[in-house]
Amino acid sequence: MVRVGCGIINYKSYNSIIETANITVSCVRNVYVVVASSTAVSDPGQARRLGHASIGLSIAGIVVTVVVIILVAGVTSRASDDVSSTYCEYNIYGTCYEHRSYQYTYSYCSGVKYNNYCYYN
Repeated sequence: MVRVGCGIINYKSYNSIIETANITVSCVRNVYVVVASSTAVSDPGQARRLGHASIGLSIAGIVVTVVVIILVAGVTSRASDDVSSTYCEYNIYGTCYEHRSYQYTYSYCSGVKYNNYCYYN
């Protein structure tokens, strides 16, 4: 156990992974900042393979994210199209009308008159 600055940090050195590690802990108003630097990785080949695997997984994650976004956008737009095509604001005698306005007795109506309203598209 090492006490540095205002923080206590536990560390163990595993010879198969890291030979030496320098750990610095500093504290600014209860915010802990840890900086670790390592020297001499014991197996460069394994590190290289892990690096390639990490890059491959990152690219796969980005591709999956883009595909999911495209699929969700497509499903959402189709759902909104279905709702707008099946919704009827005013249904008069089995016909859908989008608008209505109050009609006086002798005023002209370009659509259908019903109960002192003119319904039209």
